[in-house]
Amino acid sequence: MSQRKWIPYPRYIFRKTIALELVKKYIPAKANFLEIGGGAGNFSRALVKLGLTGKIIDYSEESFETIKELSKQISNLRIEKADFLKFDEKDKYDLIIMFEVLEHISQENLVIRKINYLLKDGGYALISVPAKKKLWDEWDKLVGHVKRYEKNEFEQLLQSGGFSVIKLYSYGYPFLNILKIIRKYFTGGKNNGEDKKAATQKSGLNIVHMPIIGMIFNEWTLYPFIQISKIFNKLDLAEGYLCLIKKT
Repeated sequence: MSQRKWIPYPRYIFRKTIALELVKKYIPAKANFLEIGGGAGNFSRALVKLGLTGKIIDYSEESFETIKELSKQISNLRIEKADFLKFDEKDKYDLIIMFEVLEHISQENLVIRKINYLLKDGGYALISVPAKKKLWDEWDKLVGHVKRYEKNEFEQLLQSGGFSVIKLYSYGYPFLNILKIIRKYFTGGKNNGEDKKAATQKSGLNIVHMPIIGMIFNEWTLYPFIQISKIFNKLDLAEGYLCLIKKT
């Protein structure tokens, strides 16, 4: 596997900033967490810095190789290579995180029910998905998506799985919507012939590598745009949803 450096792209930075604010507000100190599909492990690292203890599972060989060093560097973070639907776990968690994973899985109801099962009573989950079917394009195929979600559909899925919706944000408008158009223009959004499984395994690791993005867009340069975008979070305008749910 290529050893090139993982770059946090703008959509990830927007989501991470808002998600960490929710964690600080709702999740108790020293909670334990499970992240499903950890990508490069950056969000779990941030949670550990807040005092949480956690575990990452990912069935992607690329992701596993990228983040396995974290478990050596950070004593209260473990990593396991596993398919979530086949994941046999006896522990229960205070928080489960699943960012940009659900849209890759056709058995979405099973996933939500399993998240419920693995949470402690009163536990929380943070889930993000791409929004709006009308925005489906070749890029979705490139990264192995099965679908995009409408807001009501997403809410109903979560509620039917035994959760109450605490916060549901349509995050990043208008900036991420504009960047989606730019990304599509520069990448061409063409599928390279990989099947969905292969595309999914690479989707969290800069499937299109553009280092200049990391130079221009980072947590410091994007901070004012993230704050402005919060004005629109409760409106259904953006191209992604971030939801905090609680086991009922």
